[in-house]
Amino acid sequence: MKKIFCIGFITFISALLLTLPAQAAKPIKFGFLHTLSGGVGQVYGVPDQAGVKIAVEEINKAGGILGRPLKVISRDDKLKAEVGVREAKDLILNQKVHWIQGIVSSGIALAVSAYCKSQKVIFIDTVAQFSRYSFEFSSCSTIQGISPSRFSLCRLPRQTLL
Repeated sequence: MKKIFCIGFITFISALLLTLPAQAAKPIKFGFLHTLSGGVGQVYGVPDQAGVKIAVEEINKAGGILGRPLKVISRDDKLKAEVGVREAKDLILNQKVHWIQGIVSSGIALAVSAYCKSQKVIFIDTVAQFSRYSFEFSSCSTIQGISPSRFSLCRLPRQTLL
């Protein structure tokens, strides 16, 4: 009985070890959905896309996330909500991304956010419908004004302020 248990246990561990490298190499895919064409695309989308690619390269050079590389799949929403939702559907259903981020237009963001919520896929943006799948990051001009003011008052010599 012990011999059968040991053989079974060794077989199980061997199978587990053989599957781990395949799982570790599987990339974590995410969608970068943004306006990449037209004037808005040149001002916001293309530079944002370049930043995302740099970040992905740096993360992958450092070993990825839990040993898995990141893979970004970019799509152009053409500054139209229906195109944004169509591209989000492709990213989720066909490309099997783990999350979607980007989008500069609030109208597109709200439409894509609603679709992501219906598909239970994480959506990261500066404007989103509130749900357990949406994460909103935005700058706040109040905080941006208060932080330097507090720093100036607390850290700089008094005569430099006058």
